[in-house]
Amino acid sequence: MGSKNKIFETESIYKLLFMFALPAVFAILVAELYSMVDTFFVGRYVGPEAIGALTI
Repeated sequence: MGSKNKIFETESIYKLLFMFALPAVFAILVAELYSMVDTFFVGRYVGPEAIGALTI
């Protein structure tokens, strides 16, 4: 077994959960920010009907 796999044997479950959950939470926040900015510009320059088209 490599030294990278030993981290699962030696570290606490809470530290591992935080270590693996943090990048996922960051990715979700970035995706939501992108969606909000996209909706803002589409609504401002194209119109309200285009906002409805974003959800299809």
